[in-house]
Amino acid sequence: MIRRQEQQVDLAEVRSQLNDRIRTIFNGTFLNLVPFVSGPHDVGDDSGEGRPALALVGYDAASIPHDAVTIPELVTKTYVHKGSGSDWRHNRNNVAFLVADSNGVATMKAKMTRRLALEALRSPDRLRELAEYQQKKLGELYERSNQELALGIQQTYRHIFYPSRNRLEGAEVDLAHTVVDVQTASDRPGDGQKQVVTQLQNINKLRLGTDPPDSPAYVRDRTPLKKGQITTLKLRSEFREDPALPMLVGDDVFIKGIRLGIEQGEYVYKSGELLLGKGDPFAEIKIDEQSLVFTTAYAREHKIWPRPAPEAPTLGETAVIGGTPGSYGGTGAALSPIVGAGASTADEPGQFLAEDALRAALTTVFEKAQQAGMKSARKLRIRPFDPQDALKLLSVLNTIPNAKKQLKLQSEMETSDGSNIQIVFQGSIAEALPLKDYLDPQLRAAKDKDLQCAYEIVFEPTFSLAGDGPQKLIERIARLASGAAEVVIVADKN
Repeated sequence: MIRRQEQQVDLAEVRSQLNDRIRTIFNGTFLNLVPFVSGPHDVGDDSGEGRPALALVGYDAASIPHDAVTIPELVTKTYVHKGSGSDWRHNRNNVAFLVADSNGVATMKAKMTRRLALEALRSPDRLRELAEYQQKKLGELYERSNQELALGIQQTYRHIFYPSRNRLEGAEVDLAHTVVDVQTASDRPGDGQKQVVTQLQNINKLRLGTDPPDSPAYVRDRTPLKKGQITTLKLRSEFREDPALPMLVGDDVFIKGIRLGIEQGEYVYKSGELLLGKGDPFAEIKIDEQSLVFTTAYAREHKIWPRPAPEAPTLGETAVIGGTPGSYGGTGAALSPIVGAGASTADEPGQFLAEDALRAALTTVFEKAQQAGMKSARKLRIRPFDPQDALKLLSVLNTIPNAKKQLKLQSEMETSDGSNIQIVFQGSIAEALPLKDYLDPQLRAAKDKDLQCAYEIVFEPTFSLAGDGPQKLIERIARLASGAAEVVIVADKN
């Protein structure tokens, strides 16, 4: 009965349903699936929003004999060209190709045909013609056919062509070949992109955000950075253009690579007034045309690093920037201590306080509020104890949406030449951002220093404590700063 029904299945329906299932199986979050590529115009030559392209070639357009692996002409043309096919592709290290094994195509189609036949036999009219045990058997076969179809598809789409200087023997372009073994292809039915990602990781070609970066010395020697300097934007582009480099998913590994280079003394980073070298605390690494990576040798030769001794500031004995100086005693007055984030709201209802490492303190106050039955937060106050953490939080807290963001800051420093600098700021975080680039090098170079600050975030509208919102906010705030802090949340039960 099933075989008779298979003979009645429309071949066009088989093709349509099979193509839809292939799209679903190889779609995913790490690679940007481009299904059933028919030419260079189908595969963009952009960044792919940080996701390399996975160009899937239709099983009727090209397939690979198991005993004679060659690169299909369609793959070669799409790898080399973009658009209409007359322009050269630049981001050749940002696309991999997935091609079917010719031995599995017929089996894959047959499994799709069988599933459609079983589906037709499960219509109410047809089921009434069957005995109860036959209906049960038909249901079991139909459920099993779903997994068998997924396995058939993944065991067929096993051939991967990826950018590499170690090209496939006889190839005319920089593409190498790897194949997913049948056992691996059978491990996760329905998650075909995972098998592709795992295979590319296994051959050391693909890096996810959680992977360690490549050796900074290797990246230096493989890119124009070996000449001494390069913008971070151009260096990131090299990973999309040069087949000798790994393919990167997102920018996390790239940024970790720059930080590792700084830690190991291979790189020096400069963005605006910010200069980072070995021994400096972490700061935000920007990927743009204004931010530069230097080799340490180049930076020393051009007297960029080590940083020059700070010149005597021209602000006079005391500098008051922004806000209202009178609220802190006026120009030239001794700095009064900043009121703690918690102490300033001692009588405010719905207040929860914790003092710990920043991430732990944030987690504690949100948990306390939730356990007390609070539904939303009106205010969040953070008083970091480490000066470097205090400055890191400036740019982080400024990105929090739907909130009024304020800062109170006091700093007093004695320079190496004995000059005294006092800075007082009270106002919006956005207007305080220029202070970061000025204070960071001054604090590091100062003979004696003190910096106190308190941030206040007023949520407009109130911030919901339900769902994963609090955890996402914690991750946003604590991703750069890790030192101790006093954290206060002011929450409501509605």
